[in-house]
Amino acid sequence: MQTELRNDEAVYWDEVGIEWTQRQRDILWRRHSDFVNGSLFSRLLHSATYDRLLKTDLFDEAVTGGVIPVIRHGCKRIVGIDVSAAIVSLAERRLRIAAVCSDVRKLAFQDESFDVVLSNSTLDHFSDFGDLVRSIHEFRRVLRPRGELWITLDNASNPMIAIRNALPFSIVRSLGLVPYYVGSTCNHVQFAPTLEKSGFEVREAGAIMHCPRALSVRLTRFAERYASPEVQNQVLRFLAGFERAATWPTRFRTGHFLYARAVKR
Repeated sequence: MQTELRNDEAVYWDEVGIEWTQRQRDILWRRHSDFVNGSLFSRLLHSATYDRLLKTDLFDEAVTGGVIPVIRHGCKRIVGIDVSAAIVSLAERRLRIAAVCSDVRKLAFQDESFDVVLSNSTLDHFSDFGDLVRSIHEFRRVLRPRGELWITLDNASNPMIAIRNALPFSIVRSLGLVPYYVGSTCNHVQFAPTLEKSGFEVREAGAIMHCPRALSVRLTRFAERYASPEVQNQVLRFLAGFERAATWPTRFRTGHFLYARAVKR
């Protein structure tokens, strides 16, 4: 099953996915990312069991493991999507999941097909904020009544992300601040109203990934190259400790991602 994709975007993400899997880039950092995201979505899952869950953006699943391994016990059927056919194929092989090539702005599914849509850092790669909003409307369309959206986005309330997004992509990439294209997103004040205007009731919101990203990526690269597995695990525990900041008043300034659990109205 496949929707009509914007070919230039699909080709770009094909190239990114193939490059990352061939070069095995930043695997230790990706392990930390998987841990933080997995902890969030495992908590949102609680002890519930869902019939059908849609997972958008399979890049993490193609490169390391992503969040599917820690949530699949609570879902009878998980369907994954990505705009990149290469990433879909890699994720299918790694995790043995059902996956299709689809654009989140025009999902290849009928109305009310899923109990949950899990979208982690998917919608923050569009240059046009309108594409982000269109995607949220699509999530609502494919959710069943009272279905849940679990979503993360780059946090524009974080000063480093605000500065990064104000600069041309060519500059931030040349400085090593991002490895692939990032685009329009929300700050914490805009986030809940954007979801609510799209027909959701926000039940929970916050911020995750509180370690200083630029320094942390360099630390994990150094440890991955020179340190023993034991020291690498110590580095991961050190980075995980920053998540205590999720309860602090400054959480929206330090968190790299905003998150929300929202229910379809």
